[in-house]
Amino acid sequence: MELRVYTLIVLVFSLSLAAFLMTHHTRDMNYSWSDALRHAFFNVTSIITTTGYASADFALWVPAAQAILVAAMFVGGCAGSGAGGIKVIRLLVVGAIVRRELIRSLHPQAIITLRLGSKALGEDIMRSVAAFITLYVALLAAGTLIISLLENNFVIGFTASAQAIGNIGPGLGEVGPMGSYAGLEPLSKAILIFQMWAGRIELIPVFLLFTPELWKKLRG
Repeated sequence: MELRVYTLIVLVFSLSLAAFLMTHHTRDMNYSWSDALRHAFFNVTSIITTTGYASADFALWVPAAQAILVAAMFVGGCAGSGAGGIKVIRLLVVGAIVRRELIRSLHPQAIITLRLGSKALGEDIMRSVAAFITLYVALLAAGTLIISLLENNFVIGFTASAQAIGNIGPGLGEVGPMGSYAGLEPLSKAILIFQMWAGRIELIPVFLLFTPELWKKLRG
């Protein structure tokens, strides 16, 4: 199921991006259908697999096309892969939780087993996914706020934070595929380093290091 959803996401994102590239011409962007499809599939695949390559400077594309790539930054690969991002399996679990709660709002007395395909999911899995998503959003929000203030640029703050946590590579604006992070403030770079480290290791073990309970247990 996860692979089918992952493939569908890549196809939908790529075809939507190709449509925007083909229909929204600018002075710096005038693609044929073959070029639009090539750039769309390459860049969506690169970002969603967190490979870090780019076939064009998508920082110059129209905002709608950029929005698709930014959305792809949060998807990531499948469970067990080396890709960053939230991962498709967690998104599927979140979708299953939302669906269960919607059904419960209509049938408050119903006992509903959370399932992913034919497999029943335990409460421990739901708690783990909920904790991961919460930490992911919190780290993204904090990094976006601080870097946006330091750089006086929300686009840089948001996309730099998103790419760092997901280990994507390029963002938008000055930190786009043809730019670099060299001009950022030292504190901005330090925040991005922490976000990239935390995103690569997986967030829960990293934040566990900052809990007093862990150190008390190790000392005891």
